[in-house]
Amino acid sequence: MDNEQPINGGCGFTYCLGLFLIHEGEWISVLKNSRTSTKTNIENEAALQWIFSASDHLLNLIVPIAFRIGNPEMAVKADWLKKEVMDMLEACLSLSSVTEYTEEDVFALLDTAREILMAADRWMGVEVIPATIE
Repeated sequence: MDNEQPINGGCGFTYCLGLFLIHEGEWISVLKNSRTSTKTNIENEAALQWIFSASDHLLNLIVPIAFRIGNPEMAVKADWLKKEVMDMLEACLSLSSVTEYTEEDVFALLDTAREILMAADRWMGVEVIPATIE
């Protein structure tokens, strides 16, 4: 382990999903404090800033083989989430990208991460009672 490169965004499954979700407050703060003029520009600027800080937690997202076997539908969603976030990061890094992101795009990713975490709990036999306030 001493010779390996550090993994700044962490490595794991539920751990990385949890770290990814922590950045939701950051997204909302950037969205509220953005100084651009139009709603579309505000949402896009906030999404770009958010993806730079949140995406590193999914770089080393590992979906356990037992979860893939026991809950294949959620394993596919985890793969989709990682791909979508990495695609969004790649588009943000591309100077030629004309992709614009909205509030709905970001919340779809965050909601998917929550859904996967709840499914992981259920898969491990934990009763999930969704929060009324997050």
